[in-house]
Amino acid sequence: SSGINAEYGRKGGVSENSPTSDANLVKSCMNMLDCQLSQIADPASLSGVSADHVNSWIECFFVFACAWSLGAALDSKGRRCFNSLFRELMTTGLSLESKLGVY
Repeated sequence: SSGINAEYGRKGGVSENSPTSDANLVKSCMNMLDCQLSQIADPASLSGVSADHVNSWIECFFVFACAWSLGAALDSKGRRCFNSLFRELMTTGLSLESKLGVY
């Protein structure tokens, strides 16, 4: 498999608990995101909620979906690396070291 996690694994020296493909990882992430978004799909459920709050919810839904789809396939070492990399991405953007795969 040449999935997202497989690429990350080659660079970071981590492995997956179960082999995955890019298509399956993306599908899993989108399914989780779709499930979360269904909570706010009804316009009536958003009555009186500001656009900023809705945007924050959507960002949180996306982070949740990424963590539980992309990160969940990794072994425990990989999850720690994924956690560090994902937090870096969310706070400061990827450093040059991360972009080059230097861990």
